[in-house]
Amino acid sequence: MKAISSPTMLLRPRLFSSISNLPSCLRTPLTSRRTMASLTPNNHDYDHENLPSEPATIHPSRSELLNARLSPRNLELAVRHLHRDGLVIVADVVPHADLDALNAKMVQDALYLRSLGDKGPFNYNLGNLQQDPPPVAEYFYKSIFTS
Repeated sequence: MKAISSPTMLLRPRLFSSISNLPSCLRTPLTSRRTMASLTPNNHDYDHENLPSEPATIHPSRSELLNARLSPRNLELAVRHLHRDGLVIVADVVPHADLDALNAKMVQDALYLRSLGDKGPFNYNLGNLQQDPPPVAEYFYKSIFTS
């Protein structure tokens, strides 16, 4: 029986006895390979002075909205803009009726919370009201909370 050099050796399985047994894609360090080549540009790929001042907007097709899934092309565009700008807008994903219903309740709640004066849930000062969506099933819209 072979002696174990440390207790942590018990926890680590030995999948590969040497680097030559590794799959070829794992032999090259991540720093020297380009991952997601079609999606991840180098920093020099952008003219930072001429970047748009507004975030990109993706307009999904009717079938994309019905399936709740972007097409490969729109998904690639969304990921590119997310990498470049840090955000992307996917338009018309949440039905306006759901937003209007939740907004009406939250405005009603905000007016009540404001009426509490300095006893309300303010964050750091009286001008910054801390408000969460109502935690009841009636106002939990999957279309809002999963987007």
